[in-house]
Amino acid sequence: MKKGYIVAAADVLGIGETKNTAARGDTEGYTAVLIGRSMVGIRAGDIVRVVNYLKKQSDVIPLKIVAITFNDMCLALIHATAFDSSINNISLIGSLISYQSIAMNRFFKIGITKRPNSDYWHPVEVDFTWGIASVLTAYDLPDLIGCIAPRKVVLAELRNPMLEPASPELISKELGFPRAVYSFDKAPGNLKIIEKADDLGTIVNWSFE
Repeated sequence: MKKGYIVAAADVLGIGETKNTAARGDTEGYTAVLIGRSMVGIRAGDIVRVVNYLKKQSDVIPLKIVAITFNDMCLALIHATAFDSSINNISLIGSLISYQSIAMNRFFKIGITKRPNSDYWHPVEVDFTWGIASVLTAYDLPDLIGCIAPRKVVLAELRNPMLEPASPELISKELGFPRAVYSFDKAPGNLKIIEKADDLGTIVNWSFE
């Protein structure tokens, strides 16, 4: 906003005003599983609806709609952008690198939070809002990033299954496909992978260039 951009904050399901405060914070995820949906897909739909609203505003340039998000919300934005070309460029800060990296490792931390009362019989709460049933039978996150090409994508502070910084080796292994797609589209510079998001202003400016 300080840079003069119009900003819309998507209040997706389970966040902010739509969060269920009458029960544990994982209620939405459990409900989605029961009805055969995924929170990632529902939230992606919420993001698309915000974009459709913006496109109808007289003071918004439709070709200049970009998005930035953090951590778990990166999954929804990746899906929304892959299926809606109205979202021109995106910046993902702290995104999980892939679902495959979880399936191929015994231990992971995404969706697992410690209970505030350590005396409870089970010390952690499992939240499946990040998951999609049978996702790896069809695609993975790097595949969707390839679908976004040649639009600009910033991947900053990528995370491995333990939500630790992804190693260069893991990044090279998991992101080979989207890198190849961007090179094929003659836009390799539009896929930017950076270790730290120290200057969000610079990232946002690059998205609007």
